[in-house]
Amino acid sequence: MECWRAYVVEWSADIATTNDITTNIAQFGNGGTLPSGATVNVAAQSINSLIFAATTTAGYTLTNTAASTLTIGSGGITMNSGAQAATIGDPINLSLALGASQTWANNSSSALTIAGSVTGGATATTLTLNGTGAGINTISGALANGTAGLAVTKTGVDTWILTGANTYTGATTSTAALCRWGTELRAVSQVLRLWPWAEALSPCSATPRARPRRRWPASRSMRAPRPS
Repeated sequence: MECWRAYVVEWSADIATTNDITTNIAQFGNGGTLPSGATVNVAAQSINSLIFAATTTAGYTLTNTAASTLTIGSGGITMNSGAQAATIGDPINLSLALGASQTWANNSSSALTIAGSVTGGATATTLTLNGTGAGINTISGALANGTAGLAVTKTGVDTWILTGANTYTGATTSTAALCRWGTELRAVSQVLRLWPWAEALSPCSATPRARPRRRWPASRSMRAPRPS
């Protein structure tokens, strides 16, 4: 098993000589202080899991200067308690591919942003969004099927916001989760589709529920009094 710890690096074949989607772990941070945000240029690579551990002051951005794809195996993505904000991918130069069904979990109070596109795998794949932290998580890249379909499941108490032009065809399941629609938070347990043309998507409902109009009783009429 290879475990990579980085501060400011070029993530290339010099770091991991072989792609191993079963055992390779990429870990960023292991205590200590980052005086400023660290940017990691990620070459095309396959790994089992991606971990962001505790750091102080600043976090990590994973991107690249040329188009590449990071393939992640069943270990998924984890932000540990104490981790700082992390951004993975960008719309042009770094996309993510799911090599297996997996969980992305944020257990910190910092934000996790997935800015690149995300595609499923060669077989039916489920992406589970989870976490115990208060950090707000955003997937702004589009979620799409791979060779086979992609499904999304939301569990846990953390908040995930999906804003991409999603085209995946699998179900979206939310189980006892806290979900956001605009500024409203709701606890739900239901199955629904995140419509691909929506700009802001919620696992709570495909459309927000209408609030009932308030009716004032006759004794609380707001009419002006008649002149005497």
